[in-house]
Amino acid sequence: MTTDVALAEREAEEARQAATDAESDLATGRRKISAGRLHEVLDRVRHSELTAQAARDKAEQDRQAARLGGLAEIGKQVDGLAVAAPGELPDALRAVAAACARVRELAAAHDATVAELVAAASTLRAEPMAPGGPRKTSAFVAVQGDTIVHKRTQAGPVGDRVSRALGFALGGDLDEAIAAVRTVTERPEPHRAVHHFRGPNGRVHTFDNLTPGLQAQVLAGALVPLSETEIQRFMEGTLG
Repeated sequence: MTTDVALAEREAEEARQAATDAESDLATGRRKISAGRLHEVLDRVRHSELTAQAARDKAEQDRQAARLGGLAEIGKQVDGLAVAAPGELPDALRAVAAACARVRELAAAHDATVAELVAAASTLRAEPMAPGGPRKTSAFVAVQGDTIVHKRTQAGPVGDRVSRALGFALGGDLDEAIAAVRTVTERPEPHRAVHHFRGPNGRVHTFDNLTPGLQAQVLAGALVPLSETEIQRFMEGTLG
């Protein structure tokens, strides 16, 4: 008995077609077919159909056996996971927790140092930033809020950026994690405006572009241009 479903069904179809042809020939009288020959043809049809059904049943049994075998193997692997779990995960998580605690500890120490420097500079009356940066008369040190600046180097607290940095680190983005806690930076070169004027109230006003209205004030003497020496003193914070 063949177990090839396609072959068995093809043989069954051929047998059915032969039976149909024989019955047609017998009914129309195109050719004579004995009763015995007709029975043989019909028996062949029945045999072929039974063979095809048996092949289909066998194929279905094989599919079910393969399905159950696959599921049984999955079950074994699940049982294996249950025996091995959680494996090295707890140790790895302990290492991560310890690393996170270390990061927070270092950040807290950094913030404490910055706060102490800010407090000390304030006690020693560090002057505010001049347009050109920290003043020479304060040893080029200035306080801006919770940050402290020396010349162009600025240091500030990490604060709540640690959690953001840890999030980047846990996600595998080391560059963003480091950038999030980069609290000591180099300030850009101070911007020097194109035009510097002293107004009627004695205050210095700076502009990169002069509008027609400003030009009119200059012509009227309401805005008086600063000399190069005065501009330099203004940038240094020593212009009275």
